Amino acid sequence: MSPSGENSIYAELAIRSGEEFTSRVRNKWVRTDRFIRVANEWYFSTRENRDVGPYNNRSDAAHGLELFIECIDNLQKSVDYANSIALIPRCSSFG
Repeated sequence: MSPSGENSIYAELAIRSGEEFTSRVRNKWVRTDRFIRVANEWYFSTRENRDVGPYNNRSDAAHGLELFIECIDNLQKSVDYANSIALIPRCSSFG
C-alpha cells in the first residue's frame, strides 16, 4: 500500500525496494538529507550512524554514498569494508 493524500508528508517519499508503507511504520518513517558540509568538506551519513568523508564536494560525497550502498546491498560486504571503498578517490577522467 502506498501513501495517499495530496497533503500527506509521505506523498513525496518514493517507496524504495524492500520497503513497505504501513500504518504501523507511519510515525517512524523519516528520511533526511544524508549529506553534511563542515567547513569546506563534505560527508554523508549512513543508517549505521556513521559520517563518511571528507570529500571535496557534494558530487564526490554522492559518488561515495553510491559505492557504499553498492557494497552493502549488492555485494553483501561489511560496513567497515563499504566505508573503505567509499573513501577511494574517484578519477575525473580515464586515460
